[in-house]
Amino acid sequence: YTAMSGLLGVAYSDVPQFVLLLVGRVALAFVLVDAAGGMSAMLDTVETLRGPEFLRPFPLGSEPMYGKWTVEPKTLVALVAAGLFSIAGTRSAVVQRSLAARSEADAALGQVFNAVLTLAVRIVPLVVIGLSAIALVNDIDDPTLAWGQLVSDHAGPGLLGVLMVGLVAGYMSTIDTFLNFMTAGLFNDFYRRHLRPHANDREQLWFCRGATVAVTLVAYLWARVLVGHIDADWLNFINSVVGLFMLPLALLRWTWWRLNIWGEIVAFVGGVPLAYIVWFPLGFKDQPYWQAFTVLFVVGWGTIIAATLLTRAEDRSVLERFYRTVRPPGLWGPVADALESEIGETARREWRLDVCAAGAGLVFCVSLTTAVGAGFGRQWWLLAAMAVTLVASATAFYRFTLAADRLRRTVAAEDGAAS
Repeated sequence: YTAMSGLLGVAYSDVPQFVLLLVGRVALAFVLVDAAGGMSAMLDTVETLRGPEFLRPFPLGSEPMYGKWTVEPKTLVALVAAGLFSIAGTRSAVVQRSLAARSEADAALGQVFNAVLTLAVRIVPLVVIGLSAIALVNDIDDPTLAWGQLVSDHAGPGLLGVLMVGLVAGYMSTIDTFLNFMTAGLFNDFYRRHLRPHANDREQLWFCRGATVAVTLVAYLWARVLVGHIDADWLNFINSVVGLFMLPLALLRWTWWRLNIWGEIVAFVGGVPLAYIVWFPLGFKDQPYWQAFTVLFVVGWGTIIAATLLTRAEDRSVLERFYRTVRPPGLWGPVADALESEIGETARREWRLDVCAAGAGLVFCVSLTTAVGAGFGRQWWLLAAMAVTLVASATAFYRFTLAADRLRRTVAAEDGAAS
């Protein structure tokens, strides 16, 4: 269905798939809380077994109660930095869906809605299930078997079926998203730009369908290669290491006019092999995460900048067109100077509004996460404070986003009238 329907089919199918996944989790969470004697009794048991500090919203990750999940301060800083740079670049699927929105305001509001689903709606049932595992099967020898034990002991035939369907739906939702945006990348960056720039709609459609099938086959074969080798080190590599060398691109694309295609190529071609060498042969997988982060991140900065400065800059007309469309902040001196009289003050006003909206959005996400932790930690004063902050930051984000969108619409209308 991904090959036949494209992005629209993926977006529409994601909704029932998410609902199926969520229904199973919520139902299991209710069953487990009831088995543990209710929410209050379950939290009391968790505090008895793990200590009263276990449920505090801001735990110190270096404490022994967290075992192998210990996070020392340097690693925490590295994880935060990796997350911030990843947000600057954004995942391709996020960009794809934002660009498909009716307007920039709709895209921004959609991402806030996604944050609510991700940081609260999806997470809360998982936290409840995790805490119930501590209360109900704390003595299990292998913690990785806790999920299966909970389901085996407490999920009846009907709920078990819903959980299985939800798991399949969750995998399908993830797979169709990645298949579609990888196909979109092949289509936009290779086929339509270089191979067949003048292809008609029918040719483009059949290329996308064929590319979706091809990507699926390659992914399947690669999965067959990895299926017997995936362990915790590989999961950490895929989720947290493989993109570290390329992270500087996330910021440089928007903030430095000099970055060119060669800097991008060097990062993409060298990123995965170098990350593999650092993580596995050099043994950084057995060291604190911040060490691998520092090596790959610093080398990535140096390599990307060197490759860019040693090659020719992008055509000025391309840079000016990008600057007119995006109006990015940062080191755009020559391009910004050339367009100062045209969009200088407008760009600065729009940038200020976008920064304020981004700041409000960041406060909203942090407040939402803290509110979830405060609720489970039964720190009601903190929960109330976060609730007020949530309302204030959401209101500010909405107003700044609409103001920026109105400014962009006004400029676009004036440009259209002038032309």
